[in-house]
This record gives sequence, structure tokens and C-alpha cells, in this order.
Amino acid sequence: MAWMWMLGLLACGGEGEEPEPKQKPHDTETATDTGSTDTGSDTDTPTGDTGEAPEIDPGAVLFGGTVPLRVDLEMEEYALESLTAAPTAWVPASIEIEGFPNVSAAVRLKGNGSFQPISDKPSFKVDLDRYHEGNELDGLDDLVLNNMVTDPSGYREHIAYEVYRQMGIPAPRTRHVEVFVNKERRGTYLLLEDADGRFLSRWFEDNDGPLYEMFDVELTPAGVWQLDHDGGPDDRSVLMGLAEVLADPNTRLTVEGAQYLDIESFVAYFGASGVIGQFDAYPYSFPGDDIYLYVNPTTGLIHILPHGGDETFRDTDRPADYVFGLLAVRCLEDPVCEDRFDDAVWATLDRMDAMGIDEELNQLAIDVSAVHMAHFMDADVDGVRADREQLRAFVAGRRADVEGMPGID
Repeated sequence: MAWMWMLGLLACGGEGEEPEPKQKPHDTETATDTGSTDTGSDTDTPTGDTGEAPEIDPGAVLFGGTVPLRVDLEMEEYALESLTAAPTAWVPASIEIEGFPNVSAAVRLKGNGSFQPISDKPSFKVDLDRYHEGNELDGLDDLVLNNMVTDPSGYREHIAYEVYRQMGIPAPRTRHVEVFVNKERRGTYLLLEDADGRFLSRWFEDNDGPLYEMFDVELTPAGVWQLDHDGGPDDRSVLMGLAEVLADPNTRLTVEGAQYLDIESFVAYFGASGVIGQFDAYPYSFPGDDIYLYVNPTTGLIHILPHGGDETFRDTDRPADYVFGLLAVRCLEDPVCEDRFDDAVWATLDRMDAMGIDEELNQLAIDVSAVHMAHFMDADVDGVRADREQLRAFVAGRRADVEGMPGID
């Protein structure tokens, strides 16, 4: 039962320790280093006399610290001109991250509401093996550099994904970095794992399933065909099955929907989203966006993977059960699903208390602010401070906010 799993999450690990991915039995966080190539973790040394090579966690070093790393992107003039004319077209570049060797790569710009041109502070997608097969950096071949222009605090997306991971939801690891393009500083960014096969392999036994991104669509039979195919086979049959269940008022999500959707994983995502105020994403936004849908080949069930967490921890007034997305609406119409959602809300609040987010924000202020606040190009200093205080206030008062919501039992 979902409530038993939630209680198990609360019991695992010490303060701030993330649970292992519930679909795959190996660590989600291993390194604590700040840029050296030695993680200091048990994954780097053999255990016992088995003679087997230790399991390597791609990205463990890169995402293993909190001190910002320097990232240098180098591009020829024609590549910069191409990104001006066609921002989403790939161009050749090289990337060097502090503590790692220089690697050739392909880059393009990304973003919707946060989009900025190459002449300003753009967000980047980095594909390391697009032009040179086998290229990788710390075991990863895809990276994302988010410009954080919609998150003046610089911390919201970082904390949001940590909360999701604490609740067993596949979410990217992150680290703050300082980005330079041809030696010109562009500002403080958030480095993220991309939702690719290597990311999926950390959470699922089989990473070859269909992966789709939702952007301004709903999970109706017509909407399923509008989902952006991002990886794996383009087989929408499971998604179509779920859409047909959602369209039928005589069905229940925890009964007929359970043959298509991982209910336990969904309510964990739904509850966590309501607590952290991920109201810009499905199922709170309409039409829906800021999620990936992954069909796990091992179980044949759909999992929701969050992204776009830069506008979290803001709205204290919106109830956690005030939703527009059909998936959540049908969940709240199902008494069993509604109870599981309520359990997930309280479990998320308990887990956030155990994480010690205020202490983490204090550490980030030491590690990140010395760099971030020194450059006015990132944001107005007073505005940054005010946004960070608002984030602290949201976290500190969130339990009281939720306790005052009549729809949450």
C-alpha cells in the first residue's frame, strides 16, 4: 500500500540522505567532493574479494559538491552567428568543466519563458557525443545549463528536485556553475542531468522504454498524439490506454487506470508537487507541461518525471488539491487515490522537515552566494536577497499552510 511505502521513506537514512531509487537497487547520491576526481565514496573502491569491478555512478563526482564549478564553452564565430539565427540548431563547441578535461561537444539554446539569446544569458543543452561517438564527461553524455532567470534566488529548482528525489521520484541532480562563453562570463547557472538513457538507468532496470515530454497538452486520446517523443520506441499504446480510462467517467484510476499508470509513483509526485508549489507544471497547470512521461518496459506502467522546477516555493495561498489536469482530477474523484494523495502530502512535509532545508540554504549561501552575488549581471542584489527570504518563509510556513487547507485530510 502507498501509505506503507511513504512511511518507509521517512524511516530510511539519516537527515538529508536521499533514499535509493525505488525501481533500481543502487545509490542515487554517492559523492561529496567539490570538484576533484576522487569522490571519496565507496563506489570508487572494490568491496571485499569478489574480484568484480565496482559499480560506477555516472555524474557522481560532477554533482557531488556544492561549491560552484567553472564551465567554459568555446565556439567559433560562425557557431555564435548560427545560434543567433537558429537558436535551437546544434553547433560544434568544446566544453571544459573545472576538474575535468576539455571535451568536444554540440550545443544549442533552450527555454520557453526563460529563453534568452546567445548575446545575453542563454540556457544551453550540451550533447557530448553528437559529433564524436563515445565522448562523455564523468560518465555522462548529455548536460543542461539553466540560466535561472526565472529564479532570482538561484535555489528553487535545486531544492525542488532534491525534494522529489527524497520522495523516490526520478528527478535530475544539480549543481551551481559559473558559465563563460569564449572567456566572457555569462553568470551563475544550474547544471542539470538531462532526461536521457543514462539518467533513466539510475532509476529503472530497463532504460529503453518510450519517453515523452508534455508541452501544452492534456492526457486525452487526441492529446497523446501531441506529446513530444524524446526517446525509446515511439509506442503510445500504454498512454492511449490511460487516456481512454481518464475519458470514461465510469472508471476509477486505482482500478482500471492501474494497468497503465504506476499509481504509487504518481501520487508521490502529485503530493510532492502540491507541497513545493510546482503549480506551473502538470497537473496543476492547464494545458499541461514541465513533465516527462516514461513507460517502464519492466512493468509496462507510466511514470512521471518532473522538470522545470524554477517557479516552485512561491504561491502559499493555492490549495494543494486545486488542480486542472485530468489525471489529478480523476485521482481526487477516486476515494482510494485521494487518500493516497493526502498521505503523500503529509509524507512530503515530514521528509522536508528531516532534510533540514534551512540549514542547506545556509550552506548554499556560503558556497554559492560569494560568486553569485558578486556579479550584478545575474540579478539585482536586493531582489536576490528578497527572493531567497521568500523561499525560506515558504519552507518554514508550509506545514501550517497545508494544515489550513480544507481539502487535505
